[in-house]
Amino acid sequence: MAETIRIESPRPGAHWHRVDRCLVRWQVSGPLAYPCRVLLERPTSRGWAPVAVLASTVDPRARQIAVAVPQVPCGTYRVRIASPELPAAACSGPLSLTE
Repeated sequence: MAETIRIESPRPGAHWHRVDRCLVRWQVSGPLAYPCRVLLERPTSRGWAPVAVLASTVDPRARQIAVAVPQVPCGTYRVRIASPELPAAACSGPLSLTE
């Protein structure tokens, strides 16, 4: 079975506030055990670009982690979970980051 991650939270359209703690939740299929990184990305003219590492060396079997929202400019972002074992990273839908 191929390893996949599907992000359940944040949902598309979610609102996060800077310096709050927010929950990132996901489902895992397959025997994924290699640590993952949880990234915050912002849209650019070339696609999405990472702006912050929300968590590193996360055990994917934990299926959730509380992250501190960094002090980045307000705007549209998404969460990405990546691992060398994954054929493709998992991405949330767009969320709004506000004061």
